Amino acid sequence: MYSKRYDHDHTNNTKNMSGTALLIFSLDTAVQYIGNKDVSRAKGIIVNIMVALNFNYSISYQLLALYEYILGIINAADVSRYDEAINILTRLRAAWQYADRINDHQARRGAMLIAGLTYGCGGLDTYAAQDETGGFFA
Repeated sequence: MYSKRYDHDHTNNTKNMSGTALLIFSLDTAVQYIGNKDVSRAKGIIVNIMVALNFNYSISYQLLALYEYILGIINAADVSRYDEAINILTRLRAAWQYADRINDHQARRGAMLIAGLTYGCGGLDTYAAQDETGGFFA
């Protein structure tokens, strides 16, 4: 059962996470809550993710629309559509995990990937190449 001990452990585990790791953790937790039909907690996580979006990047508006769509599914309380919400969140998680791997790769090379843009040595202004997965890296 849920306890104050869980709150303490949960806080300690997330305190030192990177932004992307925390987002991936949040997406995983939202999927778990939707799967357990704990929609109140799932909605809380989705709303917190929405609040954290950085609207200086245009992709944030598309992400907002996806999160609003997911909230609509959850709010409709149609359990048969929960798998759709889980599928969307799982795909978003995979995309963020991939972006985090690219960011780690770029950081080791002296550049940083932020919202699809690279900065630093080897940035997109220098060159771009397609990798074996079909994604692009600089």
